[in-house]
Amino acid sequence: MHRPIKAEGNPIFNKSIRRAEVLRFFRVHLSEMGIVTGVGTATVAALIEIVRDETDERLPRAARFALTQLTDQIELVAGQLSRLEREIVARA
Repeated sequence: MHRPIKAEGNPIFNKSIRRAEVLRFFRVHLSEMGIVTGVGTATVAALIEIVRDETDERLPRAARFALTQLTDQIELVAGQLSRLEREIVARA
């Protein structure tokens, strides 16, 4: 019997919400410095490249340090979501 997945307590749902919050925070801070991209998670890679590029002078040093911490969180959560999704598919 197929049971619906409840959002509350669901690890994928919880991590997706966390990822969305971090992405929103990340985009807002970059936009305050005039760095914007299109909508969607696919465009985040371009923003991450900017943050990781030490030669990109659009970001002040302190901002780059703080945004690098957010970048690390984004990549961590993305990896966790990928592992969870693979495990669910494997168990299905």
